[in-house]
Amino acid sequence: MKHKVFLIVISLFTFLFNGLGKDKPGDPNTSIPNPDKICGIVLDKISGEPLVGVKVIIEGSNKEAYTNFDGKFEFSNLTPGEYSISCNMVSYESYKKSNIIIGNEKNNSNLTLQLIPVLIRTNLQQDIQLKTATALNVG
Repeated sequence: MKHKVFLIVISLFTFLFNGLGKDKPGDPNTSIPNPDKICGIVLDKISGEPLVGVKVIIEGSNKEAYTNFDGKFEFSNLTPGEYSISCNMVSYESYKKSNIIIGNEKNNSNLTLQLIPVLIRTNLQQDIQLKTATALNVG
């Protein structure tokens, strides 16, 4: 009798917890992408470092997000379809990524975006050279 009860209890636990440990969409520790979200990381293309505070926008909508301290962003609860996103940050070139498909088996919504720093030139060096040349010509 005890043996039958033990088997019933084991069968019940097996039945109830059968789905635990399997990959599920939306679980951050899973390899299966969530079909209703776009997420990713934004990096400096030269240094490879994550960028904090990058504005990421879904084109044609009012949805926007900013990257966190790890350079990550996320848009969730999206309807299946094709999206384009753009990224903007001061002193970096703007970046646009199109043809992001969500909601199917070929989901490519986990992105790595790399922004290129913009070289900001000033006239400071020219001003220093001009003042040096003027000072040398003064008799």
